[in-house]
Amino acid sequence: MGTLKASFIEHNEESRVKNTITYLLYRAGDLVGRMADCIYDNEYKLNEFGESNVQELIGRINKEDLPVINGRTTQVLRYFGKDIRQIS
Repeated sequence: MGTLKASFIEHNEESRVKNTITYLLYRAGDLVGRMADCIYDNEYKLNEFGESNVQELIGRINKEDLPVINGRTTQVLRYFGKDIRQIS
């Protein structure tokens, strides 16, 4: 974990991280669109912070409406017959 943290800090400016996290968590409007922006849009995309990170952060902050989701939870839900899609 220390190596991942160090790499994230090394490859992202603090102001950019603050801007992206603020945008993702607190900006009004379509949450799914903001999530996609943080994954694909160069204005918001962070190095060493991908699709799973974005989805898991939203799930941890917004537990009531959107649970934590990643590749493993998606596979489990599909196994139980749910039609689940991840942003990709």
